Amino acid sequence: KKIFTKTIEKIVNKYKVSPKDIVVKLGPAISMRNYELDKEFSKKPMFAPFGEIKGDKFYLNIPAMIKKEAKELGIIDIKDCSICTYENWNFHSYRRGAQKERIINFISLIK
Repeated sequence: KKIFTKTIEKIVNKYKVSPKDIVVKLGPAISMRNYELDKEFSKKPMFAPFGEIKGDKFYLNIPAMIKKEAKELGIIDIKDCSICTYENWNFHSYRRGAQKERIINFISLIK
């Protein structure tokens, strides 16, 4: 199973919340046009629908994967800031060159 799906399922079960009450806000992430992978990734069923092949490379759209998972879980309120960490130098991007810095994500329960 996917990490996002597992996480949401645990939250729903542990805290007895409805997926309709969950808000997903996608923060900065690498965009599809910059997330270049080996063409072999296009053969993996979990990745294939979320990318495109250009030459000998496969470009993966991670935000689209997460949005689809969220919708499948019944989450309605999904927002994406659409900031690419590779293109925007205000954010760290491992793809721009191996760096020590990382971006963190978090989940918050608001009662």
